[in-house]
Amino acid sequence: LLKTLFDNLVENAIKHAFRGMENMFMEFDISLDEDLNTISLEVTNSGRPFPPNFDFDIFWRKGGKAGENAGSGYGGWLIGKILQRLNPIDFEIYDEDNGPEAKNGYGWATTFYFSFNLID
Repeated sequence: LLKTLFDNLVENAIKHAFRGMENMFMEFDISLDEDLNTISLEVTNSGRPFPPNFDFDIFWRKGGKAGENAGSGYGGWLIGKILQRLNPIDFEIYDEDNGPEAKNGYGWATTFYFSFNLID
């Protein structure tokens, strides 16, 4: 399931966040906290942020679409279904303004953050 989740995040970044842009990047950060018995995953892309009118209720709905570059509405729904199965202890999606020094020159980065309990 994690492979499908990561594949979906990469495909969506290419289709939506990176469309028509050059020198974009994705970053995957994985951290393990042995004391709390958790693993945290951050997937960040340097493309366009979510549209200003973006609505997560639409994102999670199969067929839900938003913005000029709306896709099929499958990607967000699939992420939601995978997360229902994986049951993360924490999950966040955020757009950040990283200022003029950002790696992409645009200043924005979109990050998906997940935290899961490890199995003993």
